[in-house]
Amino acid sequence: MKFTFLIHANCFIMRTILLLLLLSGVLVSCKPQSKPASRTIPPTSSENTNFKKVFARFLAVIQTADADTFNQFIHPDYNLHILEQPGAVPQFTKVTDIYLFKMHFSAKPFFSIRQELSVCNLQEEVLPTFNCEGQVNNPAGYNKQGCFVADAQAFQKNPAHLYAGLSNSEKQQIAEIKKLLSKTVLHTGTGYQFHWGNIQGQWYVLFIQLITPCSA
Repeated sequence: MKFTFLIHANCFIMRTILLLLLLSGVLVSCKPQSKPASRTIPPTSSENTNFKKVFARFLAVIQTADADTFNQFIHPDYNLHILEQPGAVPQFTKVTDIYLFKMHFSAKPFFSIRQELSVCNLQEEVLPTFNCEGQVNNPAGYNKQGCFVADAQAFQKNPAHLYAGLSNSEKQQIAEIKKLLSKTVLHTGTGYQFHWGNIQGQWYVLFIQLITPCSA
């Protein structure tokens, strides 16, 4: 009798152990899955970096002629407008893919400018002015040399788009995009300017001026 009781007791213990093992398996399978890794912050994000770092990355992209990465600096809705002045009339070109852009006068690709932009150490101060004529104690050229960043007010007030042969809707579109600008970068070695806006926490290049002062 005692032996039979022990058998039943052992069977009860084994069934209890098996039941606990099954329950633990169910609990593990019902445990919420861990969240996937967060999306990598895009290269134009200003969340954890500042504008100077963004612009340094932008220049590096130009130096490597990486069109795909460059296109990430173009806003999907506002696009990029490149301003040239091959003659008396300014030329605005809307760009969605920098690989397809060709300069109006020379038909060169955009990345042909990379040799001229090999050095650009940003200095945050008022943009230098340009003297076309040249005078005694005031030679022609910029009154300061280097690479400068300042607010974009001067370009926002620039009326060039009104004289570029654009339609009224295009003029209005450019006027609205200009309101989004906050920074202008000037490279005095070329006279090229890059106009940037911070849209929903990300920096986008909205206008580029490939114009040498007094060249028209």
